[in-house]
Amino acid sequence: MLTKQHKQEKTDSIITGQSGFTLLELIVSITVMGIVAGVVIGVVALHARTVNIVSSRTLARYDVRQTLRILRDDVQQISPENLIYNGGDLTADQLEFTDLNANHIIYTRSNGGVFARNGTTLLNNVQQDPFTYRDINLNATNLREDVRYIDVSFDVLYGSQNVTIEDRFYVRN
Repeated sequence: MLTKQHKQEKTDSIITGQSGFTLLELIVSITVMGIVAGVVIGVVALHARTVNIVSSRTLARYDVRQTLRILRDDVQQISPENLIYNGGDLTADQLEFTDLNANHIIYTRSNGGVFARNGTTLLNNVQQDPFTYRDINLNATNLREDVRYIDVSFDVLYGSQNVTIEDRFYVRN
């Protein structure tokens, strides 16, 4: 029930134009705005993190594909007898050959994960040896005269992301 005094105060505030929010209303509205701001900041931070991961992976895939393109162009110019090997066996960390123009080409993966062509770095952070040599039946081989295919697998670490791309190249007869 409204008392005469309460009715009078309400009428006075309406007449004089004095209106406002109570302390409780202010506290509730500030709390709600804080919760909404926290959710919005969380969503924006998650989106930024996702964009960084996607752009890092895209850049990594681009670099690996560029390297594979260079390698494919070179491999298309070799035949098994042009493969060079040390100690009688082909190795998974190195591809060495002379191309059709008698250029000496060597691809290597160092212990530090650097993949290079004739000393020029093409990729960093390559996690494993990239080459597997295969015969006509796709069995692994280390004998130069049996090589018909070269499998290349790049497992590259970019930031905290691993990118793996594989390809198979046919060696000319």
